[in-house]
Amino acid sequence: MATTGAEQPSAQDSASSLPDYLTNPDAVLGDKDAKWRYGRPPDYSKTRKAFEETKQITHSPLSLPSLVQNLVKNWEIEASFKPSLTDWRTIDPTHYTFAINSSPAQPASAMLAVGTYNAIIPPNEYYSPLHSDFASSHKTFKRMMPTFAWETEEEVREMAQRRDEEGAQERSDGRSGELPAGHPSVKGTEDGTEDNHVGLCPFMSQSNQ
Repeated sequence: MATTGAEQPSAQDSASSLPDYLTNPDAVLGDKDAKWRYGRPPDYSKTRKAFEETKQITHSPLSLPSLVQNLVKNWEIEASFKPSLTDWRTIDPTHYTFAINSSPAQPASAMLAVGTYNAIIPPNEYYSPLHSDFASSHKTFKRMMPTFAWETEEEVREMAQRRDEEGAQERSDGRSGELPAGHPSVKGTEDGTEDNHVGLCPFMSQSNQ
């Protein structure tokens, strides 16, 4: 009589062992006991529809790019709509920082105080966070980008090594003007570290275009 060996865990079993915010991009929207900025969870149906229409890659469920993509989508919801850090599930507030390009690293508390956009955009000739609060800054950027259809195209596990190989480059072509019709596209690299609970710790983003 032949034996088949130990039974392999199913995909369903693997998914159930992970935090829901890694397998479901809208997991935190179900946090009924959380305090929400406007009294209830936001509606992300238009954003998810835009994502399905514009995404470049369909990742396999439970693949690393898919897990990272879901994690960041849930983090964006919490950073924008949960005013209390105790309700955030996607980060460890004691270790988490966020920075973009050359801006200083910011803790989550700073984001809550001034808004996610103001926390990462330094004053410049086009926009100044010094003259905008959380609500007005989000209103400005929501008008420019009604949907935030964030997508992971690939994961690079050794970002520092890749930067050394490719050479650090900063690009600014000085272009300005109206956005093209349709969905604006901004691509960049993001360097994140996960903690023991598979949440975000220090997190850096660099825009490439």
